[in-house]
Amino acid sequence: AIAGKMMWMGLAGEWLAMYAGEPSNTALIFEEIERAATEREITRENIQAIVRAAYQKRKGVSSSFAALSPYDLTLEDFKKSGLQTFGEPEFRRISQEINQAASYFREQLLVVGWGKSPYAVMLYEVSPDADRDHRLAGVAAIGSGQEVALSTMMLLGQSRGSSLAETLYIVASAKFASEKSQDDDVGTKTMMHITWKRRPDDDKEQPPGKFLDDEQVQTLYDLWQQYGRPRVSEKIFRPVAKMVQAMGLQTTVSTAMLHSFMRPAARKSGRETQQKKRE
Repeated sequence: AIAGKMMWMGLAGEWLAMYAGEPSNTALIFEEIERAATEREITRENIQAIVRAAYQKRKGVSSSFAALSPYDLTLEDFKKSGLQTFGEPEFRRISQEINQAASYFREQLLVVGWGKSPYAVMLYEVSPDADRDHRLAGVAAIGSGQEVALSTMMLLGQSRGSSLAETLYIVASAKFASEKSQDDDVGTKTMMHITWKRRPDDDKEQPPGKFLDDEQVQTLYDLWQQYGRPRVSEKIFRPVAKMVQAMGLQTTVSTAMLHSFMRPAARKSGRETQQKKRE
């Protein structure tokens, strides 16, 4: 089963794989990975090739299914004998249909782990346009909110030298920021897992790492809401509005601007009312 958009791979879960996209497609990608793992152990040396091959195979099957299933052909059959069977014009048309379908395959995988490497973590991404290893950058993100998440982590200074406490807050902030920027594309349910290179005292039957509980995630969200969430300060409205007017331009008054203009008057009125009551 795929829970929380993540899955562990390798002996006792040495590698953590996260995904973005259609769960049904991702489940079949993971089946290909598991099939390969029965034939050979997943290691640091071969995991990228195994994941990449599984992704490419599923993308090929998914993209060619509608075009080739009426002929009871696989993509391999089509590549080997399609030109001879259909002739060049029809072969080209079917190929274009497959290419068009491939543009809708938007699944992404992000594999995290160490293997036998003592220090350097692998952050291996496979996406429709390319595969990448983000270990030198020290940060990675996938999914519809990845641009906002990456920008947030960069702006907050996340790097390979960041402490665990810094990393925990910054990664949470990136998730919360992406929720606010992508409408309903990024879910509000947040699951966080801290993983590390397996240690001698770790349970050999379980993946190395810990989940944050709901209360801990809520604490991070509350901290972000209070101290980290980007806001436009009310103090900028008047000077910037004056700047626009000085340029001979008009600006509409938004609800936020209106509230900022009215709030000082409301506070003054409240103080005067209190003063009269005391008198």
